[in-house]
Amino acid sequence: MDMERRVAIVGVGYSGFAPQTADVSYKELMFEAATRAYEDAGIDPRRDVDSFITCAEDYWEGFSIFDEFVPDQLGAVLKPTCTVSADGLYGLVNAVMQIQSGLFDVVVVEAHSKASDILTYDDLLRFAMDPIYMRPLGWHAYALAGLEMARYLYDTGALEEHCAMVVEKNKANALLNPLASYGAKVSMD
Repeated sequence: MDMERRVAIVGVGYSGFAPQTADVSYKELMFEAATRAYEDAGIDPRRDVDSFITCAEDYWEGFSIFDEFVPDQLGAVLKPTCTVSADGLYGLVNAVMQIQSGLFDVVVVEAHSKASDILTYDDLLRFAMDPIYMRPLGWHAYALAGLEMARYLYDTGALEEHCAMVVEKNKANALLNPLASYGAKVSMD
């Protein structure tokens, strides 16, 4: 095992970001992003890629074993595929480990979410909470997030105004990105 192997991201593809994407399926979004990534990297998935990782959660897809569609959408037919039930950062970590193990040289990571298709979003938030300590409390995830924020402010001495400044900055930055949702010119007032 060669843990000193250098690892790099050589291509990136995405399908854009929007609060609603009723006109396309998650499979189409995966294909579009993968195609762009392959073009950016200058690779052919059938010839150049050794392994594929997809990151998503069945809850987000609305049915079990969504990853059965991964090979078709990514060009990974008859190639090793791995599913990570988490976001893309975990997929990148898995890819690094696959490469550093010496088993693979080129690994593709795909991560997606299509929450706009979810009919019972509150149920999804409830299922996302810790089943032993948090879920039995019956609190809404937003209420718990509020408690976490209050604790953060208490521990750090930050003020609500500081948080508002971050929102103001992020909304303004989103106006500079044609793919970003929710860009706006807002002020703390």
